Amino acid sequence: MGTSIASPADQELADRLYKQGVEILGQESTAFRMAIDGAVKDLRVMFGNVIPKKETDRLVHDYVLQEKFPDRFVAYLEDETEEEGETRLQRETRAAAPSLAKLEQLIKALPTEQQKRIEVRYVRDPLAGFRLKAN
Repeated sequence: MGTSIASPADQELADRLYKQGVEILGQESTAFRMAIDGAVKDLRVMFGNVIPKKETDRLVHDYVLQEKFPDRFVAYLEDETEEEGETRLQRETRAAAPSLAKLEQLIKALPTEQQKRIEVRYVRDPLAGFRLKAN
């Protein structure tokens, strides 16, 4: 896919992150691609020449949540692993619901050990202002 990223290194990074996200999502998405391209530019500004893999992993997982669970509360587990001397981030979604009360019910059904480690966040729909409303 063509993008407006200037450097070949950033283009390669954006392509790799997009592929990683598509593998998680199970489908391609133009909105996801555009978000990744823009985020790579932001990461370059924040971290310079060496962007930690943990940060690129977090970026992909955050955009996957936006694609899969817009306007939902999501409960997930995060684990850090070491790979080739770098910290990597893995995220596993355990539950999602339209309300916090419903999500809390779903979390209570999880094993106690997972309940202790669970992270919860509301995932804003990035296209909320652009969606047509039915009359």
